[in-house]
Amino acid sequence: IVVDALASYDPSTNIVLLVTTPRRLSDDAGVLLNGTLTPPMRELRAGVKYRFRLLNLHNSRPGMFLKIVRESTVLSWRPIAKDGMDLPPDQATVRPAIQQMGNGETYDFEFIAAAAGELRFDITSGKGILLVSMPLRVR
Repeated sequence: IVVDALASYDPSTNIVLLVTTPRRLSDDAGVLLNGTLTPPMRELRAGVKYRFRLLNLHNSRPGMFLKIVRESTVLSWRPIAKDGMDLPPDQATVRPAIQQMGNGETYDFEFIAAAAGELRFDITSGKGILLVSMPLRVR
């Protein structure tokens, strides 16, 4: 993780999401999110700014899509860094919370849940197959 100063790193609002694959990989095999096929629910607070740090550290499944959804609606986030480097202001703009991610890439996104409720952080294959889902509960 790249941070400007260790004192500015807050683990309660900086959420690291490490994507890897199990040893055996088939077309319908899921991916591991933080080391598991069934990541536990993560609690967030409405109105709080979070930094999602997405790290795709494998070379077996190119072209996955990452997204945050409420039911079937894709929410919004703001990309702020790519491969450890801050994005220029013209690229760091609010957009739908979906990102295609290649092997070895990292992305940082700023995310603020506007209201309480149940969300999901989903990772799908390029063919739309759900590979892993992490529930997010916003209070």
